[in-house]
Amino acid sequence: MFEIPLDLDVAVARLRDQGRDREADDVIESLAWMLGDEPLHRLNQAAVQQFVWFELPYKWLGGIARQRRVVRSLARFFVVTGLSRYAAVCTDRFTDEQLLAFSSGGARTAFQRFERRHLASGAVPLDVHGFSWGTVMGEREYEAYWQVAMACELSDAATSSGVGTAGSGGSAGTGPRSARQRAIDATSITLSRPQADRFEQSLLDEVELERLSRWIDDGQFGLARTRTQILAGVANQLLSPVETPRGVAGAMAPVRWLLSVLAASGDGLRLTNTGELPRAVVQEGADRFGIRVGWVPANPGRVPQRSAQVRGIPVLVDLGLRAGVWSVRSKTLVARPAMAARFPAIAAGFVPKGGFDHVAWPLFLALALEGNWSPADTQRIVGVAMSEIGRFGRVGVPIEPDQVSESRERLLVAARVVGAIDLRGREPRLTDTGRCLARAALRALATAPAER
Repeated sequence: MFEIPLDLDVAVARLRDQGRDREADDVIESLAWMLGDEPLHRLNQAAVQQFVWFELPYKWLGGIARQRRVVRSLARFFVVTGLSRYAAVCTDRFTDEQLLAFSSGGARTAFQRFERRHLASGAVPLDVHGFSWGTVMGEREYEAYWQVAMACELSDAATSSGVGTAGSGGSAGTGPRSARQRAIDATSITLSRPQADRFEQSLLDEVELERLSRWIDDGQFGLARTRTQILAGVANQLLSPVETPRGVAGAMAPVRWLLSVLAASGDGLRLTNTGELPRAVVQEGADRFGIRVGWVPANPGRVPQRSAQVRGIPVLVDLGLRAGVWSVRSKTLVARPAMAARFPAIAAGFVPKGGFDHVAWPLFLALALEGNWSPADTQRIVGVAMSEIGRFGRVGVPIEPDQVSESRERLLVAARVVGAIDLRGREPRLTDTGRCLARAALRALATAPAER
């Protein structure tokens, strides 16, 4: 990448002139795998490492003898073209160790070795704060990934770490700024830099827009036109990051309260045998927040005996788990102080990660942002959308109304817990915090990395 390579045809011709036709064929086949239709100057160290450390030994047929021959052919080709950095990857001892590891049948262990060394090399785009690469990429994200890979190699990450670090384990994780940290810095800078030839949009802007478009019109939901129409109505509200709203401290009061309880407990709260909070904590929460956490005593003076009697308490616990505010270790709820009660984390974890609510809640939130929280209207529209999706029944067959209304009620409880709705009036309505939360939650879903 640093050297100016010879033209591919010229380099291959030189090999053939030396009577190395088989080597030339190996090179052409390997480069077609690594580059597709791209020219040689688009090659980068990350692609070479991925090929010789994983794809060649795992995906190519012919056995280790053929694989070693291909690696030797590539090494000679890179020397001829002046790409000494890539030749060094091919001749590095770790490369042959990977060929042996995969050929011996230990594919899982060999892949883990590849991944550790690959990510520590300083030449690979890494996840950065607020952005993760998907295991499934759209066209623009794929282009961005390899553009960032070139930037990582050109940065001081590749210069400082070199192939020796990547191949032998050396000092990739040491020093004031490790190769990994330098790659993170290069990734962050390259993703966020405005592009003059693209109306000052950054690569990150383009990737997020691609993800948003894919999420709204997602093929996994079949011909779910109603879902697409609902989400398209709020698409413009999801284009930009959402600022933390004023008054968020009050809205997050239950989260902050439980965090303070965990902090005061020292080693965390020991959960009951059924995985619930201790009775005293449940009673304190019900006493502090009353109707907000779903505690409406049937008789004056009655106190809750378990979490199930206060609907908002288990919802609060689940929300904090999804947001990473706390975690469960050995049946003990433990705070993660670094996360605190940050609005972006709460918003990103607001919608459950699976099941009926994962699909239905975004539709309810989108309708609420459009000003429609009417039970009759929203339940009917969401019911139509869910029947078209067909994930929870046969496609086109109406979803049971109770299933939709129960999902809406669970959303109302969760929204109450974080102060997202105002219950005064004939119908619930989103508060200012609630509008920000709904937009941030939908944007987090829309721009999340796609996974297999």
